[in-house]
Amino acid sequence: MLAIRAWRRVHHSADHGQEAQGRAAFQRALERAQRYIHEADTTEITQLLAAYLKGIDPKALTELPGLMRTEIPERTASTRDIS
Repeated sequence: MLAIRAWRRVHHSADHGQEAQGRAAFQRALERAQRYIHEADTTEITQLLAAYLKGIDPKALTELPGLMRTEIPERTASTRDIS
C-alpha cells in the first residue's frame, strides 16, 4: 500500500527532480514492505491482509503469509547491487 502511494507520486510528478525523489520514495516503500513481510508476526500479517482483502477464503488467508515469505525476496536488488 505504501509502495502504491509512492508510485503515484512518481507518476504524477512534474519535473525530473521530483521524479527522482518519487522513485527513491517508491524504492524505500518497497524495501519497508519486504522487511515487514519477513519480520512481522504471521498473525499481524494475516490481520492486515484480512482487512485489505475483504471476503478472502479463510484457508487462503492463513496460507498467504507463508507464501508471501517464500515468493517475495527479503530485499530488492538496486542499482548499487547490480554494478
